[in-house]
Amino acid sequence: MSRSADAAARAGLALLLAAIPGCSRHAPATLSLHVGHHSVRCVPPPGWERLDHGRKQVFRRDEMEISLADLGPASRVGLERELRAARRIAGEGRIKDAFERVRELQGPPFFLASWQQRADFWRVWNGVVIFGDQAGEAAIESGFDSLLAGTALLPEVTPEGMAAYVLHRTMDTRRYEVAREARRTVRGAQWVEVETWDHVTHLERARLACLDDDGYLLVLEIERGPIEHTGPVFEALLGSLEVAPEASPAVAQGSAPE
Repeated sequence: MSRSADAAARAGLALLLAAIPGCSRHAPATLSLHVGHHSVRCVPPPGWERLDHGRKQVFRRDEMEISLADLGPASRVGLERELRAARRIAGEGRIKDAFERVRELQGPPFFLASWQQRADFWRVWNGVVIFGDQAGEAAIESGFDSLLAGTALLPEVTPEGMAAYVLHRTMDTRRYEVAREARRTVRGAQWVEVETWDHVTHLERARLACLDDDGYLLVLEIERGPIEHTGPVFEALLGSLEVAPEASPAVAQGSAPE
């Protein structure tokens, strides 16, 4: 993290502590959490409720909400891991579950791919799933071979391409636009931070940050609340995030990955 970004994060946390009675002298405990596929440590916002939804952690206070979520595969690496997991499920005889896992695949590589690239990727597999759980073992294996080989032909995902996918997933891009976008290093992890606003009024500002964490997409986002109040909380939370930390005693534990 740059010195300016680190100073901003510390200032944001200091403001939060000073605003809550009894919290100015004692920093809040660090949480060790599982957010879907991600292992993280962070300092939760003092005075904010935390809701654990497994793949999504929600920090809430009054009408304000900030979320930390796993949005699935971030890159070709993540897609390969999901396909290999589906293949193992099929090998256990759970054909319908394996097909459903493949059907739900999405992510930046598909978002950035052309129509032709997507059609080529799915062509062999579509010929397998049409038979449902009656598809033969050899056909299923051939289908997975085709999908795994096809991941290498999908576009490589840049940080900016990943951010474009996150915006597509999380907001109405017909109404909101990017006001500022920049790469940012936080505790050794390479995030892309985006600030958005209403493209007409330049009001209703919000912020999000996304990260490719070993093939999977981790997103911190202001979901509700005025930027004047949520901005410092977002800054402090992002500045405290440590992804895939070394093993250490957990003060609190979230849900295991799905």
